[in-house]
Amino acid sequence: MYERYKKYKIAKTLKKYLDTRNKLKRLGIIRSEGSVVGDYAEWYVAEWFGLKLADSMVTAGYDAIDDRGKTYQIKARLVDSPNDRTAFVFKKTDNFDYFVPVLISRKTYMPLIEPIKIPSDYVETHSKKNNHDTRLYWTAKLYADIKTTVDYNPGQGEL
Repeated sequence: MYERYKKYKIAKTLKKYLDTRNKLKRLGIIRSEGSVVGDYAEWYVAEWFGLKLADSMVTAGYDAIDDRGKTYQIKARLVDSPNDRTAFVFKKTDNFDYFVPVLISRKTYMPLIEPIKIPSDYVETHSKKNNHDTRLYWTAKLYADIKTTVDYNPGQGEL
């Protein structure tokens, strides 16, 4: 009896999740069958800065573009605090103008900081490179440095 109830609860929960996912798709918040968090971050940043999302989900190196033709690479991470250590991995850093990290709370699923436009040359000089990729390690120290050295422009306000 318990196993049947458990399977019913799982099926019911999955249906709610898929129904919610379909609603978010119709609203234009998520665009793929992949990461909901990644799609949400791209939509959030595009709305915040007034960007146009790239037409293709596989556009090499950038996710959005502004009205001046500047390109934006947007990446999201689930964290507990904006000071949590995490890594943002790039195949290349010369195919976008700005990187916008989106730190999303594991508890509330809301962004923890306002979006920050980080120039690609900052990413290049503050990252570690290997034969396969480039990694920008997000730390409390890096976050403090970004707020003081990058032309800190967190956007136009709340959504």
